[in-house]
Amino acid sequence: MEVILVGMGPGAPDGITLAARQAVLAAGVVVGGEGVLLTLPPEYSGERLSLAHPEDIARAIREHPEWERVVVALRGDLGFYSGAKQILELLPEMKLGLIPGVSSLAVFAARLGRPWQDFHLVSGHGVDCPVLTEVLNHPRVLFTSGGAFSPTDIVNQLLESGLGEAWVTVGENLTLPKERLRQGKAASLAGEVFSPFSLTLVESPPVFKRLSQVAGIPDLEFVRGEAPLSKRETRALALSLLAPSPGGVFYDIGAGSGSVAVELALAARRGRVYAVEERPEALALIQANRERFGVYNLFVQAGRAPAALAGLPPPEGVFVGGSQGELTPIVAAVLQANPNARLVVAAVTLETLAEANQVMRQLGVAEVSTTSLTVARTSDRAGRAMFTGLNPVFLVSGGGDA
Repeated sequence: MEVILVGMGPGAPDGITLAARQAVLAAGVVVGGEGVLLTLPPEYSGERLSLAHPEDIARAIREHPEWERVVVALRGDLGFYSGAKQILELLPEMKLGLIPGVSSLAVFAARLGRPWQDFHLVSGHGVDCPVLTEVLNHPRVLFTSGGAFSPTDIVNQLLESGLGEAWVTVGENLTLPKERLRQGKAASLAGEVFSPFSLTLVESPPVFKRLSQVAGIPDLEFVRGEAPLSKRETRALALSLLAPSPGGVFYDIGAGSGSVAVELALAARRGRVYAVEERPEALALIQANRERFGVYNLFVQAGRAPAALAGLPPPEGVFVGGSQGELTPIVAAVLQANPNARLVVAAVTLETLAEANQVMRQLGVAEVSTTSLTVARTSDRAGRAMFTGLNPVFLVSGGGDA
């Protein structure tokens, strides 16, 4: 038995290559999805078997050893989010031939008159697609879509994250009679309905506006007001204790001006950070700092913890800058969401220090320890550099997998 996997192009019957056409005409059996079978050359007279899933295709090939020459017809190109990869894995004992085709990506780029070598490719076909993460980290992201995930979902996620200015190009039904290219800012495409099986290019320069990966942004870089702002040294130590992973979920509870939340969002560039705060003036400052640093993976959660934590995804780590007398239920809620969450509680009074140690130990937080941070900075006094001490801060930390 000879089995050849053939890329049939993006859809139009005249979009197949000469090599693909010759392979199909020489086959005794062509297996493929119903839509792909419609693109076969009209003069093909052999058997057609409509199967779409790789498991079904592999099973049919094994169950029919009498077939002499089989072509598995697959849409697009075999190397661009194709079922070819899975079919090859399901038939490791067979030496399969491969004939590439024209991908929808190549057609899309040609329609735009642009090379696609700088596009960051992301599959949204049948998977949970992190639109925000990809757009924040890459200037040109090309999403494939299908099934329950469509260009409409991409546009909606951009709008929900405050990225309505991102430039979006949608290519629908490429090479087919109803082909359409739609371009515009995400905000201008709100409410439009697109074919799920499309390509969507999102162009927005990465908006993280601080390139340094080192924690401890100078205090003066933040938008400041009456709400508290954790000092640079405190933030640097807190992030060291939290050790945020690039894709983790983090809370900043009692976020004040949002400085710790901003630092967390910059560190967890592929994750999500929730700044929990109830005071209106502080909420406005958090939003302003979110825009200032372009950390659109930071989400402002208005309300008072622990009630405001309901519905949030389980955190990898939590910084508590202010608890409003609710430290016990806050820590309990965090541990209920993730028993291995890392916690850092900031205390500026001996009473809060004692409470934080007691609460974390009573609730079973592992490896509880306290770091005392005493900082003095120089200032000019009569032409001489003199040290001025800042109020000491205690960071009570614990938890995590270690």
